[in-house]
Amino acid sequence: MDEELIDYAYAYAIDALDLDERREVDRRLAASDSATRAEFDAQVRLTAETMAAMTVVDAVEPRRHCVVASSPRSRHRRLLPTPRLAGRAP
Repeated sequence: MDEELIDYAYAYAIDALDLDERREVDRRLAASDSATRAEFDAQVRLTAETMAAMTVVDAVEPRRHCVVASSPRSRHRRLLPTPRLAGRAP
């Protein structure tokens, strides 16, 4: 079993590898034995499931009557109140 390759499963699962690294992992995985492939797939699946479960834990409803504003020059985003539409209840 290729333990070094299996260590890449976590980064692979969260898409933290660049394209060249991902291709190299795919190449090595294709050439590996069935036990390594099975363990790699299991680690990817477990990591993806864990990340999905974590996003549910801290998910919040968006604030009512707000929009996201961002500047083209900045990566900072902030919430701004939306104008209330005439005739709509708050």
